[in-house]
Amino acid sequence: MHSNALSGRGRLSVLLLFTAALAPGCGDDAGSGGTSEQGGAGAAAGGTSDGGKSDGGGGASLGGGGASLGGGGASLGGGGAGGEASVSLTIHFRTIDGGASSLSSAPTGADCTGPACDVTGTFAPGTTVTLTVQQPVEGVVKWSNGCAGERCELTLDASTTIDVTASTANIVFVTDGSHDGDFGGLSGADAFCQAEADAANLPGTYVAFLGTSTSSPFDRLSGARGWIRPDGLPFMDDFDGFVTGYNGEMFYPASISATGAPVESHTHVGSYEPDTCSDWTDINGTDRTGYSTVAEGQYWWLGYGIGCGEAFPVTCFGTDLDNPVTPTVTAGRVAFVTTSSFPTDAGIAAADALCRAEAQSAGLANADQFLAAMALSTGSAASRFDETGEPWVRPDGLLLAETAQDFLEGNVLAPVYSTASGDPIAIGVRIGADSLVANASDNCDDWSTSSASAFHDMAESSVAGSSPFYYATFECSVSFWNVLCLEP
Repeated sequence: MHSNALSGRGRLSVLLLFTAALAPGCGDDAGSGGTSEQGGAGAAAGGTSDGGKSDGGGGASLGGGGASLGGGGASLGGGGAGGEASVSLTIHFRTIDGGASSLSSAPTGADCTGPACDVTGTFAPGTTVTLTVQQPVEGVVKWSNGCAGERCELTLDASTTIDVTASTANIVFVTDGSHDGDFGGLSGADAFCQAEADAANLPGTYVAFLGTSTSSPFDRLSGARGWIRPDGLPFMDDFDGFVTGYNGEMFYPASISATGAPVESHTHVGSYEPDTCSDWTDINGTDRTGYSTVAEGQYWWLGYGIGCGEAFPVTCFGTDLDNPVTPTVTAGRVAFVTTSSFPTDAGIAAADALCRAEAQSAGLANADQFLAAMALSTGSAASRFDETGEPWVRPDGLLLAETAQDFLEGNVLAPVYSTASGDPIAIGVRIGADSLVANASDNCDDWSTSSASAFHDMAESSVAGSSPFYYATFECSVSFWNVLCLEP
């Protein structure tokens, strides 16, 4: 914005000129009453016709006036001192992608460098400040004061605080709010997404991941590439694997809101007609929903048929950028899911042997040490592993949880969802309890029977969320599920 208000320097110049104009009538001697000659001059200025004595009095009177004007000058000066001598500009700057973006100000004083920084600069009232965000590649920026683009110009008439968010990757999130299937069409659903993004000061333009009777939800993302979550974790680079099949390459599920809160829920998708709630204008009919914590396509976007009258969140995608996204490779202990199924009556030693054989075949380090994450009556699955060691990662180095203890307690960032060779796999895995830290509840009599009258607890390899290691309890006669293997 531009302002017609004088800058601090301009105001000072006017005040100096005003004081200079007053100076001739307020000279050093005049201010003291003046000489007789000054008194005569004063009398002439006053227009009197009396004698010199009277003139002298006139001079003294004018001299007194000078003193009064001098006092007025002091009063004006005091008023200047009583106003704001400076105003502050506070910037809260963050980069969603964690990159080295920076913010500069002209004049200088409110400069900082990401990924996150807070800075306060002090300026003269009325100063026009130009703020500029520099990013290493094309990006998006959001200013809480309504500026658009990478540059913001504002005039500081009062102390001001601005939140600035930048990203060089598109952002994906799940709405915190829920809605039935009648959005008033796709435009209403997009507005639903954009409102939550704006409220969280997320940069970019957002669309709802919804299909219609004539288009796939992926069509809405045409031309865009590379998405991260609001917490900076990478979600996906592209959708090729999901468009052509179930098992695309998803890094961390889009299971948090625009503010970073976890969202574990069905989501409206409308994967294919007629399950699109009459193209999102009707609460009757059915909707094909996904589930926010799933990393596998069949249930992330094709999964469940539910009535359009049900209220669910929506997955929202930024669409401004075409920048590739790759996850950080982290060193740690490896976790994977076997490609081979495990008979429930084969015993724990056989499960360990299966893990080691597949680790060796894939060329993993310490292949002869891997153990099955399966519970026994004598101890939990977690008791087989060191909870103080390095965190577990997928074979490709994707971090699964912040710490080993977090992983064992089910506080995961991503599901394992990978074979020893790094291929995605969505399959049931045998656990034998409702968590890794619980002792066996249903574990086919310590993995010794395949009877239909005995039961075992299992998990899904592609699911994160609050219970990543428990999905359901099934008969031990179910023969086609696999093993979760961890490096101890």
